[in-house]
Amino acid sequence: MLDPLVVGTDEATHQVTAIISHLIRTGREQGYEEWLHGIATAAHQFQGHLGVNVIRPCNPAS
Repeated sequence: MLDPLVVGTDEATHQVTAIISHLIRTGREQGYEEWLHGIATAAHQFQGHLGVNVIRPCNPAS
């Protein structure tokens, strides 16, 4: 059996990736966009934050 790969052992090198999916109610798109902008702006203020990526559907109606 192979040993697990350890890339770093101190807190400064630990990374977390979160994948979140939202279904936005019709008519609430503008409010959601405002919330998303605010939460992404707040996240950037944390030390070690690496970024926010938003993947939108090809057809916003679906």
